[in-house]
Amino acid sequence: RIADAAERAVHDDSADVAVARWRAAVTRDPHDREAMLGLATVARSIYDFDSADSLFSALLALEGRKPDAWSVQARLGLYRVANGRGENGVSDSILRIAIADARRIGDRDAEVAALFGFSTTRVSDIGALYATMDSIRRLLPPGDGRDRAEHLGRTGVFRGVGGEPNALDLLSRGQAMAARHGERRLVGHCLEGYGLIQSIRGPNDSALSSE
Repeated sequence: RIADAAERAVHDDSADVAVARWRAAVTRDPHDREAMLGLATVARSIYDFDSADSLFSALLALEGRKPDAWSVQARLGLYRVANGRGENGVSDSILRIAIADARRIGDRDAEVAALFGFSTTRVSDIGALYATMDSIRRLLPPGDGRDRAEHLGRTGVFRGVGGEPNALDLLSRGQAMAARHGERRLVGHCLEGYGLIQSIRGPNDSALSSE
């Protein structure tokens, strides 16, 4: 998954090598969609939203009459750019198209990514939020994986904010799974979740001490 690899490269300070490879690929073939996606994702990850917007839009412009995996990834990238800019209405609209296209072509990984996006844009509606997380859980393949680690971490945060006692256990499982798969960024998110829940509960909260 190119987008995940690009994000890991930025987080691990190895983006220069990947960027050089993708730039060389685009020089050879301006329509190299793998390279375009990688460069766009790196730009978005370092908050160069203008460059990311341009690259994702160029990738989307290569879409044929029907959506494909590349056009869905381009829309997911444009959603993340809009979300980073605080354009909530725009990001939600892009996600609606992305998830419909992902379902149309049977791309479960992209569908899960889009649903994770909805868990961000609709965080104020607890009913819709929990329904979204349940939908993600049903789509995940059996066993460990990056997406399952993220699902555990996000669910732990949401349930912790809601005062549910199993939140830290979910976060602990998500952190351990992310670590096993070398997902340092997700490990960090789980640790941030711990801090958030602890700050909400307070040091003397009995639910916290019992976990």
